[in-house]
Amino acid sequence: MAAGFEFARGQRIVSMDGDLQNDPADIPKLLEKMDEGYDVVCEWRKERQDKFLTRRVPSIVANWIIGQVMGIPIHDNGCSLKAYRADIIKQVPLYGEMPRFIPAMSQVVGARIGEIVVKHHPRRFGKSKCGLGRIWRIMLDIIAFKLIISTFAPRRGTRKKSKVSQQQLPTELGMLARFFIFRCKQRPLRFFGRLGVILVLLGSFLLIASPSKGDFVIGVIWTSITGGFFIFGFGLLGEIISFANAKWVKAYTVETVLSTKNNASLKINP
Repeated sequence: MAAGFEFARGQRIVSMDGDLQNDPADIPKLLEKMDEGYDVVCEWRKERQDKFLTRRVPSIVANWIIGQVMGIPIHDNGCSLKAYRADIIKQVPLYGEMPRFIPAMSQVVGARIGEIVVKHHPRRFGKSKCGLGRIWRIMLDIIAFKLIISTFAPRRGTRKKSKVSQQQLPTELGMLARFFIFRCKQRPLRFFGRLGVILVLLGSFLLIASPSKGDFVIGVIWTSITGGFFIFGFGLLGEIISFANAKWVKAYTVETVLSTKNNASLKINP
């Protein structure tokens, strides 16, 4: 998606999944809503054609959490059918799995966000990667997002954008960013956050359940708890580094450009 936004040349950009659960016929409605003065228009799959327990319930929970924590009045953050003003979406640094948070990120850079109800069809192609287990990952993503916004977002009342360039970052941070992006599934907090939480829970369990409180057991308990918090914080640091480097450390490789402005095929990496 980040590659598509970068190569798009129009003033308005529409994103959409390839499984055809969303209807391309709704695209003109998104553009009409943008004509009312909105910078980003999101879809609402009000009559969603998915399994209730494994797909709709996790989505309802995730959207409620995102709305409460981030203050985004959107019913459906998860679907990729959205329309954007190009000058807005090109300001949003995308890395890892950011599509769910694009409306929130767009609001940070000053976008007006609208929403319309769209049609939704039963799945005919591909297999969904969403489910009940995704809520845990979304919680970690929300923590990372809030930390990033508090670190990088401009103060209220000013439109000045903070720019972080490669020259402003030490070489060591760039190397760490590459490690986090390419070795930790592009979301450092998901790896280090899980490990940190497991260690904290393990230490807490031993503290409560262990019948013996000898020096060795106490050492294991506090090492586990403090180590868990330290590793969790390391994951948060990784998120900040990844975000700061998102503009110049690409999380993708372009193999072929299928069409360009002059409709010529361009092969970049044969």
